[in-house]
Amino acid sequence: MKTDIYLINGSTFSDSSEFCLRLCNKAYRAGHEIHIRTDAAHESEALDRVLWERDKESFLPHKVLSGAPDPDTKTTYPITISHEELSSIMPARPDLIILLSPKIEPEVSSFTRTSLIVANLTEQLEQARSVYRQLKSSGTDVNIHDLRR
Repeated sequence: MKTDIYLINGSTFSDSSEFCLRLCNKAYRAGHEIHIRTDAAHESEALDRVLWERDKESFLPHKVLSGAPDPDTKTTYPITISHEELSSIMPARPDLIILLSPKIEPEVSSFTRTSLIVANLTEQLEQARSVYRQLKSSGTDVNIHDLRR
């Protein structure tokens, strides 16, 4: 597993969403199947609106997942969004997961790539340091991208 930790300059969910949009655009154009993990339903809905409304030039096909798994989700939607555990909503794994908070859960290890977006907030930065140590001790290839400058 390869992990990229992005330390962004902004401190709001809107800032994280905007960065996530750019990351998704790049990953989708490179042929990746992507799942975006949020912390709450309202964040999933807000991110859904960002992906629909922000970039009129390039549409990103996506779906917000909730409830029972839909066997057609992976083939129909190359980008999915949810705040729920993946095992409860998705039968297959995309190759990239983007986490909008610095929390690593066991299911993350089943992805080829993980991207962690960390807002410029003391609590998130402290969590990211802990995640970094945890990942490095498990032998994960971790790259830090400090965009706060």
